[in-house]
Amino acid sequence: MKKYIFVIIAIFVFTGCATIEPPVINTEGNTYYSSKTPSIHIELPLEFEYLGTIEKDFRAQQLNYSEHSTKAKNTINIYGSITNNNYMKKLIVISVLKLSSGKRWSPETLINHRKLLKSNIVKLGDRNFQYDIKARKTTGILVAQYLLDKGITTPKCNMRMVFGRVFRDNIKMYISYYEDVSNYNDFSVYSCEGWFEKEMLNDKQKEYLKEFEIRAHDSIKVQ
Repeated sequence: MKKYIFVIIAIFVFTGCATIEPPVINTEGNTYYSSKTPSIHIELPLEFEYLGTIEKDFRAQQLNYSEHSTKAKNTINIYGSITNNNYMKKLIVISVLKLSSGKRWSPETLINHRKLLKSNIVKLGDRNFQYDIKARKTTGILVAQYLLDKGITTPKCNMRMVFGRVFRDNIKMYISYYEDVSNYNDFSVYSCEGWFEKEMLNDKQKEYLKEFEIRAHDSIKVQ
């Protein structure tokens, strides 16, 4: 009888260990692959190369914008299109944000609605993602500092299209596509602030945004 009990316990231990195996992550070249949490395969254009990963613990708001916060982890994967003089002309950042088990993200993944040039829902692969487009002066403090430490200069003005989705209650992903728009003469503006007000965009800017959205969407191939 004791032998049977031991065998049953061993089976539970074995299957329990199998369920907590970490996901297989592959970031080689211009590819991002995760076997689970979330299960996704992303192919980027050949001009992008993997530059590294940042792990960051932070405090996140819980579901329904509660005043309470909870521990969370952000894994930031960085892919760049870099010129010969180490200048970043394009950038793709894939971020996976994870709450502890039992916690929940809000299904509304993009909550900062200030100075948006466009927002909607788009399908990547067979999944719907929320997205928005806006101009930003940086690529984010963590990413900009990481690139600077590698000797890579980042633009003073960036156009960003970010795709966001909650995959499970406690897992969500952001895929951010950036392009350099700091050559203001090309768009007949004087500073990055010239991109902040949708109603004030000129014809050159409007035409660029149409083409930018197409490039951004075509650069993220989700399988």
